[in-house]
Parts: sequence; structure tokens; C-alpha cells
Amino acid sequence: ILSGGSSGIFGLMGKKKAKIRARLREELQLVAEEAAKAAEKPAKTSDDDGRAPESPKERRPVEAAAGPAAEREGGPKDKDGARKKQTGNTSPRPRTEQKAAPEAAPAQKPAPRPERAPRPEKEEPAEPREISEELKTLVTEVMDRMLTGVLGQAPEIEITGRPERVNVLIKDEENSGLLIGREGQTLSSLQYLVNRIVARQSEEPVRVQLNTGDYREKQDDNLRKMAVYLADKAKNLGRPQSTKPLSSYHRRVVHLALQEDGAVQTRSKGDGPLKRVLILPRNRNENRARQ
Repeated sequence: ILSGGSSGIFGLMGKKKAKIRARLREELQLVAEEAAKAAEKPAKTSDDDGRAPESPKERRPVEAAAGPAAEREGGPKDKDGARKKQTGNTSPRPRTEQKAAPEAAPAQKPAPRPERAPRPEKEEPAEPREISEELKTLVTEVMDRMLTGVLGQAPEIEITGRPERVNVLIKDEENSGLLIGREGQTLSSLQYLVNRIVARQSEEPVRVQLNTGDYREKQDDNLRKMAVYLADKAKNLGRPQSTKPLSSYHRRVVHLALQEDGAVQTRSKGDGPLKRVLILPRNRNENRARQ
């Protein structure tokens, strides 16, 4: 087969025929008969004396014990210069030397164990650091610019927390609904922008959380109630229940709300910053083991 064929596209376009090379059977038979005749004739070669060549086994080299000069001349000679007849195998047998057994190495003494370092004394937990005045000034300036663009003026704010997590309370009851937005979307957007601006200007990582009109407290209470409801549903139906996509802070609220419930277990699922919390019912055997 020189080249295979192709049916093309739906048998309409791009057809190609196959190409092969063929010969008559008579030619093949002649070639096979000639090869068989050549194999039957043994290849016979003769020396000048008309004798068949010796096989490799018959051609055994005659080793002499007289040294290298005798080997070059074909064997040792007597006084008249005639070669002596060699009887039997005169090749010296190799002597097997017995190697002395190596002396046993002296047993090494085990290395002394290093002395254990004394355990460090437990350090007392450091007191929580307070927010520096520079960080307070930075957060205040950013909040003033953001709230002035939304409300037309900068309301009073209260800054608390720690250097790594700053809580900002906006004291504006009249415009709290406007700042919160539908399901907290406006407040979450403002919080995202403030975090990005502060993170660029601050040397240490900082997390800013905005709150107004007790929205965060109410949201946490609603999350706890939802977690308890989904846990009861999972235990009654025997199937896992899932929350909506939540942020890391809100997922932590759900995990802590069900931490003491031994009949269920919680697990985060998903990719990205927003993940769901799965509430899984435990088996009876696991509950007994925990008890």
C-alpha cells in the first residue's frame, strides 16, 4: 500500500483513491523456488590439500610453558633444533588464591545524645494594640471624601477596633437607609472602595468595616437565625443544606452559630471571595463517638 484513500467531506469533496503495488503470483513462486534451492546446497569450501576446513572446535591453540619466545616459534625446541612433541595439556592451571577475611572493625560507641534545650517559658498574650493616630487620620479623610460625594456632606463617624481591623460607625440615622441600600449592596460597595484606597496608602494590611444604623448587628442576628433554621432542616430531612454566597465575615458568623451543635457540621464550598456554607447532618455513630 503506497497511500491510503480518503472519502472526503460527506463523500462529495476531497475524494482520494488508494495506491497499491502488485505483482503476478508466477513471479512470486519463481523467487520462492530459487530461494529454497539456494538454501538446500551446503556451502563447501576446501583448502589446498583438498581437506575440509577444520571447525572452530578442532582449532585449539597450543599453549607452551616455555615463555613468550617459545610461543612465537611454535613451542620449545631440543638441542638439535627439533620441536618436542607435546603430550597432554601443558597449560598451567590457574592457582586460586584464598583471600584473607577482613578483620572485623571495632564496634563504635554510640554517639552521646545531645542535651535537650530547655523549653521556652510560655509568653503571656500581648495586649491588643490600639489604632495609631496616623491610621485614624487616613481613614477619616477617606470617609469624608466618600460620604461627601454621596450625601453632599460628611457626617460624624466613630472609629474603633484594632490596627488590622478597623470598625467605622457612620452616625447618620436619616440617611442610613440610603447608605445601606438594597440588601446592603451600597454599604458593601462603599466598604470595598474604602478598603482599596486605605490599603494603597497604608504600610500594614488593614481591613475596614463600615456600619450604620445597627445594620451589622441586625444582619448578624438574621444570619444566626438562618443558620439555626437550616440546621434543623438538615437534621429533619437528613440532607445537607446550603446558604447563599457569603463573604468571609458572614461565613464565620454561620460557623460560630452552629459550632456547639453536635448533630451537624459546617463546611465552606465554592471559589472566589463569596462562598456558600454547607450544613451537613452527622451520622448517629459520629454523634455517639462525640458524646
